[in-house]
Amino acid sequence: MFNRIVAYGCSITSGFELADTILTGQTQEEIDKLKLKGVEKYVEYLDSFGDRKEAENSQSWVRWLADLKGVPYLNRAVEGANSTSSIYFLEQDIANGVITENDLVLIGHTEYSRWFWLSNDGIPMHGCVGGSETRWPSKNFHKDFITYVANDYNLIYQLYKDISYLERYNVKQVFCYNTFNSIKNKVIEELPMLGKVQNYKTILDQDFSFDSIVDWKDPNQLHFYTHPKVEYHKKFAECLSLKI
Repeated sequence: MFNRIVAYGCSITSGFELADTILTGQTQEEIDKLKLKGVEKYVEYLDSFGDRKEAENSQSWVRWLADLKGVPYLNRAVEGANSTSSIYFLEQDIANGVITENDLVLIGHTEYSRWFWLSNDGIPMHGCVGGSETRWPSKNFHKDFITYVANDYNLIYQLYKDISYLERYNVKQVFCYNTFNSIKNKVIEELPMLGKVQNYKTILDQDFSFDSIVDWKDPNQLHFYTHPKVEYHKKFAECLSLKI
């Protein structure tokens, strides 16, 4: 049994875009017009209303899962994060005594086309390979990184390495975009030695993710930046609850 849920992951797990109307009191249509000016302007505006993170976390699948299990939760997800940054923050929390033996730790894996590094000042940095260039040291660096480093071989290898590393911990791994098996099918084509890996004990369900309940081409199911609406977070939590 567990007394609390602690979750790590990216913007889907953190609840990004889910608290627009809660924080501002405006309609979703009004907020979406602001999003046309770019994600930085949108985030700056939401932050002006106070604790954006708490409001977003309260609408994420982590909260709904915790409610179903009747326990509190701690949401440590970060926008733009990947599996490597989840490990970084998890190990920090373990070292600082944040995690207890009675916690259920969940790692919400994102799409694999992301990168994590520490800046020269030791600041955690998250870069979406195909996303905003403002997250990267420079436009030229971003361009060269995509050209020479961020190919499927490297990105999938990093994901597999992180999944294998997390097997050492008492965690449960879930997938928020593609299912693990859909990624594995791609691996078999491009990295056969990794494709031989059949099962990871800590993956809650290799055939389940938001892919299973969301049509990513249907704008009625998604917010402006393609994050599933809150009703799908609730469905996701309901499905996970049956598997835990």
